[in-house]
Amino acid sequence: MTQAQSTEFGSLDPCYRGTQINEQVPKQKTRLLVIDDEPLMTDLFSQFMTKLGFDVVIATGGQEGLDYLANASDIPDIVITDLTMPEMNGVEFARILAAVRPELPVIIDTGFAASGELTNLPSNITAIVQKPFQYTVLAAKIDKILASNK
Repeated sequence: MTQAQSTEFGSLDPCYRGTQINEQVPKQKTRLLVIDDEPLMTDLFSQFMTKLGFDVVIATGGQEGLDYLANASDIPDIVITDLTMPEMNGVEFARILAAVRPELPVIIDTGFAASGELTNLPSNITAIVQKPFQYTVLAAKIDKILASNK
């Protein structure tokens, strides 16, 4: 694709109505591992972030994310995980990940304004984003985190 194109994703979810996505060919694809137990959220992440030029890998829970990372030949550049999931929450996932891959940044996304789970966070959690959020803002946050880690 040689020109930027804009696509509006208003019909997918009322929280994201009017979000503009500019499709551009990235210089180098950033790989995201997105962990969420809600299929709607993983579908939205995949659609929006792919349109923004990211390579997206989906896991439906913390253990699936850890299994992927243990076996992947191409490790993601950053992990985005939901805070509240059954079996293993996002902070527990980040703690386990910090023990084996402390350099891999983690973004926690949450629909809860204040949570007791957001204390004593491991150092690999580089940001917490509140749902609903704009994917373009999230993309800028990802770029900033990755630039600061170089």
